[in-house]
Amino acid sequence: MTDCPRMKAKLQLIYAAGLNPSITSHSALARELGVSRQSISQWLNGTNRHRTDAVPHAKLVLIAAVFSLEPHWFAGSLEEFEYRLRRRRDARREQSGQPVQARHLSALIREPSPLIGRASALATLSFAWSNTSIHALSLEGCGGSGKTAVISGWLQELSGRDYLGAERVFVWDFDATANDSAAVSEERFLSALCTFLGIEAEYRTHSSERLRRLGEHFSRVAILLVLDGLDRLLPADAASDELEAPTLNELIKKLLTLNLGLLVATTRTPLGIFSLARREVMRRISLGNLSREEALLLLKARGAIGDSRIQGEVVEQTAGHALSLCCAADMLKSYREETGFFISLDRLLSVVAGSEDSFSPLYCAEARLSLISRRYSDGGGAELLTLLSLLDASVTVAELEGLVEALAAVGQLSVLTPALLPRLISRLSRDNILTAGVEAVNDFGHSLVTSDLAFVGVRDGGVRPRRPILLQPFFKVRLSSAMKVDDEKSFQRWHRHIAHYFSREGSASHSGGAALSVLRSVRHSVAGGLLAEGFRGFFFELPRGARHSGTDFRQHERETLAVFFAQSWMAPNPLFEERERQQLQVAVAHNLMALGFTMESTLVARHCIDFLLRSGQGHAALRVAGPLATQFFATGQLHQVEGLMEDLLAWLGLPETQLLEPALESSLYSLKATIAFVRGKYEEAENHFAASERLLHGICKQPPKFATLSAHYCRFLIFTGRAELAIERGLETLAWRQQRSWQTRVDAPVLLARDLMMIGLGYVALGDLKAAEGYINEQLAVLRTGNEWLHLPMGLNARAQFYFAAGEHAAAIADLHEGLALAEDSRASVSRWELLLSFAEHHAHAENYDYARAFLEQARAIEGLEDFRFYDARIERIEALISQGAGSD
Repeated sequence: MTDCPRMKAKLQLIYAAGLNPSITSHSALARELGVSRQSISQWLNGTNRHRTDAVPHAKLVLIAAVFSLEPHWFAGSLEEFEYRLRRRRDARREQSGQPVQARHLSALIREPSPLIGRASALATLSFAWSNTSIHALSLEGCGGSGKTAVISGWLQELSGRDYLGAERVFVWDFDATANDSAAVSEERFLSALCTFLGIEAEYRTHSSERLRRLGEHFSRVAILLVLDGLDRLLPADAASDELEAPTLNELIKKLLTLNLGLLVATTRTPLGIFSLARREVMRRISLGNLSREEALLLLKARGAIGDSRIQGEVVEQTAGHALSLCCAADMLKSYREETGFFISLDRLLSVVAGSEDSFSPLYCAEARLSLISRRYSDGGGAELLTLLSLLDASVTVAELEGLVEALAAVGQLSVLTPALLPRLISRLSRDNILTAGVEAVNDFGHSLVTSDLAFVGVRDGGVRPRRPILLQPFFKVRLSSAMKVDDEKSFQRWHRHIAHYFSREGSASHSGGAALSVLRSVRHSVAGGLLAEGFRGFFFELPRGARHSGTDFRQHERETLAVFFAQSWMAPNPLFEERERQQLQVAVAHNLMALGFTMESTLVARHCIDFLLRSGQGHAALRVAGPLATQFFATGQLHQVEGLMEDLLAWLGLPETQLLEPALESSLYSLKATIAFVRGKYEEAENHFAASERLLHGICKQPPKFATLSAHYCRFLIFTGRAELAIERGLETLAWRQQRSWQTRVDAPVLLARDLMMIGLGYVALGDLKAAEGYINEQLAVLRTGNEWLHLPMGLNARAQFYFAAGEHAAAIADLHEGLALAEDSRASVSRWELLLSFAEHHAHAENYDYARAFLEQARAIEGLEDFRFYDARIERIEALISQGAGSD
């Protein structure tokens, strides 16, 4: 440890001096040093084991380097440190006293735009510029990852500070000369640079003299030289990383040795010339794709609309690729939920992908794709690129090896073998053509995106990613689209072989992944022109109960269903017969209702019910109407439930008392009872529930043929103080369910979850928390596993009530927060209302009356719940608690 008297004051002086504009706080300094914010506080304030103002020597050296200071300055007095710091700052200002000569290209210095997730890159750039021992910096990343945007933002920041000591700034964009040969592009750059630096015309033609004079300028003048797209000068016909620019190569070597300023180069692939530099004089920044959180922020900053689920799908589709996200944001600005929305990278990128503007980032990325295609045109590289471009999702290395082996066996591959994969994956990774696939999480049903592949070495010198791999999205779309246009028969043949591979994988697997393999097979079958085969695969090859199997099945199911439709969920492929189109739309209706896309699902479900009843398929219509009624309850649309019931009775053409199915009639009475219950008409609810129970138990010798709605009755029993009876009735339904005569056909995860929830809440009401815990946790697991996002807030609220009863208030509050976020996404207004009331009640009991009042007001502000009167007594209790607390104050 090194003693640094009054270190806190010294750091504040440094921040104010602006020596490193990206670091103006302890938190920013901690990130740069790779330590926690608490570590800096401990150095400044001391601990039981360490004295005050004592900094580890290694960290002190780093702090000095970050701000281009001398480490021994910190050991002196504050007055001496301030004097030296002022002299260093004034020297910088004297250097920049003259107007800085700068050449910027309009394509590089654009209007200010939000830079999301690139703070670390900006900090490293500023550190490299402020540290005179660093001569060069390489910013590497896939085309469209945002390298130019980072440089543009950094230059804008520097220009507002007189470039912090730079005497001259020269920016050159090699993408602007992409159509020139490497020799012509190099000559144009060198000529422009010599003119800018004032090197006489007679010295510009002789390469050695020109090189010598350029070296002199960079050794005595602080020049910031920015070379954007330097890898344009790489040879196109080989995997070499040496530039086809001999003079520029020599100039860069000089700058790596002696350079008063800084060379900043952006490149899509690591360059061999930079590997010659020592760590002390060279920095490298690898710019990966954005994380899920960063990608969502970028969409929001660019004006995208649509709820977080839609935006989450876009993030997954684009793998967090910055340029693709920008295109997606432009499309999402006109998002309309009621007409349906199909996430398609082809649609996201095709709008501007054909631009011929040489300054267009998309045009430049496509030109990069042309270069990559030529570099991988030999051996198995071209076949691997083709295969990766056609795959519908990320793939593990093991899956890729199996797929390659299968395709080789049928003659689809002539060169590529599993043994070649490690080396080729390593090359693609080095060229930043691969990114990591998504990693599913359970909390919200979304996926995360990683910014690196986390490679590990293997014996043959290649790499094996720990995570699934994916071709960068823009390259994937452009390669597959080009193949479809150039050779549609070959395009379809590839997809058919891939489909057969995943179909076999699904048949051979007995795990939860079997269903996902079948869905992948379906998508590839349709892409291969096998529409009927894809339809059969979706409806007849999926494992029984797959929709309840979890692993984000519902989301994958929705993506698969989309391939059978055009621009709307109301428009199936016209090649299908009417019966098949309706079968598809029924599947869509159930899927959208489970995922909580309430407006879309209502349109599709209504359409399905109309058709099915007109065609005499009453039972099929009721299987759609049941979940739709549940959705109407969850979104507070009681009038829609009543209207749906009236329509069903009218369509059936039967009086209420003559329904052929007693279980069905029981369910209708249960719905009527529930409507009366939530409206506060408890006597009417009691009568309807009694009628429902009489009908249901009159046929109990045979389990009901339709899913029962006993959870509504159990909730009414708990509400009216009959928790023991509610538990008994819930256990009876579970016993019926165990006979499995009807469950796998008409049951749904939300019905099972509600039954479990009511049993658990019944035990909570009786104070038997040990008995309640298993049911409460199981109901939540069923909702998560079944991807029932519309009803998951209800399950989280139930567990919060259990936690409150158990005294675990922090866990309860966490569940309430998660539930609120989900309820807002899915428009589950009733769950949101109940969650807000739970918050208000908790804070009222905790004597946080301002918070309680605020949550109560939020609950009252929800529109459309005027008829929901069964919580009137609860609201009155909360108001009384608040009033009593305010009165006692």
